[in-house]
Amino acid sequence: MFGKIVAPLDGSAFAASVLPHVVALVQATGAHVILLRVMGREANAPSAINPVDWQLQKTEAQIYVDELSSRLTPLLNAQPEVLVLEGHVADRIIEYAHQNNCDLVVLSSHGQSGLHSWNISSITQKVIARIGKSVLLVRAYQMITKSQAGEWDGLRYQRIVVPLDGSPRAEHVLPVATALAGWHAAELVLVHVVTHPTMIQRMPLTAEESALAEQLFERNQSQAHKYLEQLRLRLNPEPQIHVVTGDNVPATLHRFVNQQGADLVIMSAHGHSAQRQWPYGSLVMSFVEHGATPLLILQDMPPNAIEPTAAELAAEASKRQPTRPVEGNGQSNPILSNAIDDKDMGILTQ
Repeated sequence: MFGKIVAPLDGSAFAASVLPHVVALVQATGAHVILLRVMGREANAPSAINPVDWQLQKTEAQIYVDELSSRLTPLLNAQPEVLVLEGHVADRIIEYAHQNNCDLVVLSSHGQSGLHSWNISSITQKVIARIGKSVLLVRAYQMITKSQAGEWDGLRYQRIVVPLDGSPRAEHVLPVATALAGWHAAELVLVHVVTHPTMIQRMPLTAEESALAEQLFERNQSQAHKYLEQLRLRLNPEPQIHVVTGDNVPATLHRFVNQQGADLVIMSAHGHSAQRQWPYGSLVMSFVEHGATPLLILQDMPPNAIEPTAAELAAEASKRQPTRPVEGNGQSNPILSNAIDDKDMGILTQ
């Protein structure tokens, strides 16, 4: 289960929409909570910020998280830790989660920038792409009313859907899923999707080929039923099981989740393919980018097992390069020297 949960906040009601879920998780698991506020700068902010104004903003941020901590303490039976950092928001969240061995990062789909046509904000997208840890993604547009009203207690999951592909990696979410379902008295729904075999061929299938494809399809359906039935008999609380069919696994699962009226989807970061070059499988990313239900992603790989991207390798290499003057003015190249360090963001003088 979870020992340490970090909830990044930016002062907006959208970001605070994660708090009912934080309370629901902590009440079920007893985890320790950290409320993290990162003081960052907008992309269109002036290059120099008055240090007095910045300190006032930082003081306001500290007051904000302190107040939230005080209001949450009676609901959690323990006082959340609070922390205010400075720098690039996504980078600081990722660094803090790794340096402090956080088990779960609870992210709102939207924050200070407000709601827009993108399913998640750019900061949330960046954190999910690089955090390499378990993440709970809360859809802010579903929780904003409760967040504005300060209704952080009383959230109870009613129906939890867990997609499974038959692999041990996918099954590693079951202890968390059963614990949450048991505490919340929720219906636990296990689902497996069976698709028709892909037949690469320009001409129509022969009768023999069609029969062979149908036999394989029926065989997979039968095996999926047996697999889920075995899980049903050994899990507590006893789950519902569903074998659904379709031509496309993500599209079929999205329809199923919507039809079930699920209020939480729990998925393993990887399934049977378990590609180390990506922090999450394609099915998980489909739910991140297109889902409309709170999504709990449980990371099945340690961070050092996930291969760095080409961009990460290039960025790390650039940090090791010596600074060199810009031709003609004797000054250091700001791109290579990283003259404005993340830690000093917002403390520049005119």
